[in-house]
Amino acid sequence: MRPLVFALVAVASTLIAGVAPRPFQDDEFKNLVAGHLIGTWDVKDDVTAMLSGPGGGQLGKSMTFKEDASIEKKVTGEAAEFIKKQGVFMSGVMTKSDGDFPFVLTQVAGSPYVFWFRERKGNPMGDSESFFVSVAVGGSRDKDLLFIGGDVDNQAFTAYSRARPK
Repeated sequence: MRPLVFALVAVASTLIAGVAPRPFQDDEFKNLVAGHLIGTWDVKDDVTAMLSGPGGGQLGKSMTFKEDASIEKKVTGEAAEFIKKQGVFMSGVMTKSDGDFPFVLTQVAGSPYVFWFRERKGNPMGDSESFFVSVAVGGSRDKDLLFIGGDVDNQAFTAYSRARPK
C-alpha cells in the first residue's frame, strides 16, 4: 500500500508544481515475449510432460521465430481488424517442421497471443491459426523457456528451451 501512496504523492506534487510526469522512454516496457521470442526453440520434454503429459509439442519438436515487420501489413480481413484493435507487438516468420509461416504477436484479454497464417486458395495469408504464448526469462538468454498453448485458455502448454548451437 505504501508504494502506491508514494507514487500518488509524487504525481500530485509534480502536477501542483506544474511539472509534467516524465514520459516513458522508447526502451521501457517492451512486450516481454517480443523481447525474447526470436531464435530457435526445441521441445523441453520433461517440462512438457509435467504440463500436458508425454507426446506434447503440437506445433512441432523445434521452432524458429524471425522478425519481419512487413508481415503485419500483409494481414487482411477479420484477422487484420482484430489485430489492429489489440495491437501488434511483433511480426515475422515462424518456421516449423512443415514450413515457414507468417505470424503476428498480439494479445487476447491481456495475454500474449500469436496468429500464424498458411496458404488457402492462393492467398499466403488465407487461413489463420493461433496460440497463447509465454516466456520465462532465464538468468541468461540461453536459459529462457518458451511456453506455447492452444488457441483457448483451457489447453495445456508445451515447453521449449533455446536450441543449443550445433
